[in-house]
Amino acid sequence: MRRIKLWFAVILSIILFYTATPAWALHIGIDGEALDFDVPPETNDGLIYVPIQSLTKKIGADLHQDGDVFIISKSNCCIELVCGKQKATIRISLPQLPLGRYMQVMSRLPYMKSGISVLQKLLECKDFTYEQELSGVPYLKNRKLMLPLSFLSEQLDCVVEYESDVVRIILPGQPIDGEPIYSMKLEKSSEEQCITIRTKDIINTCIYMIYEGQGAEVAPPAKYTPLDLLGSIYSFYNRTGDLVAKWQFVHGEGNQIYLYNMVKDCWYLADSSIYYQAFDDDGGMLELKLTGYWGGKGSWY
Repeated sequence: MRRIKLWFAVILSIILFYTATPAWALHIGIDGEALDFDVPPETNDGLIYVPIQSLTKKIGADLHQDGDVFIISKSNCCIELVCGKQKATIRISLPQLPLGRYMQVMSRLPYMKSGISVLQKLLECKDFTYEQELSGVPYLKNRKLMLPLSFLSEQLDCVVEYESDVVRIILPGQPIDGEPIYSMKLEKSSEEQCITIRTKDIINTCIYMIYEGQGAEVAPPAKYTPLDLLGSIYSFYNRTGDLVAKWQFVHGEGNQIYLYNMVKDCWYLADSSIYYQAFDDDGGMLELKLTGYWGGKGSWY
């Protein structure tokens, strides 16, 4: 009788642990697009769980299964997960590791028992494997691997923002000086009007426009006029919101456009043809397509 009661208690605890509540009112968007799930997100033990298969391709990762092990691969990082186990095995190829991710790995690892610091250990080896505690336990639902939404920010270099019933998943854009860019502020020169952008494709377009159009370094122009457009000043921020770069476009003599690096206090000639690809005659955005940020379709994400 005692054995029967014990098994009943174990089964009941498992049922209670994996009883999830559908997150019916939750809207999830990634990189400016609303997501549709074949298995709906749900809350479990206070965490929001999502079917990771619906997200892997959008974040540039691959997912495959080897027996009981689910393997998520992205660039130089391989994450091994087992349903019911709250620890993930993470393998990282260090030679291709971006500086930001390198520092992130270092900040997570404890010092070695031998007294050799993590920094020394990482410098000595080409690949590194460690175990990472997850915020929640992975499980299967309708043959889909369910993971806490926080897993994206903890392990896959995304930023997850929560606002009421809206969740925004922000992907890193192209790096500037080794720092992946997560957000950008677009400003006018003559008044306090700006917009914050967190869509990777738009950020990458602006980075391309600036750095591809950057010409030779020159002395500051004798006369110049700031462009009175929402697209005159570009500020780029990293994962933690620190300013990485800030550029301003100005008109010089002879209709020459200049680029001013406001962080490093340097001036450059700018390729006018690349810059004007992004604007129409009224100063409105063309290629950057910012209509959603002014309350149009999709403005909630």
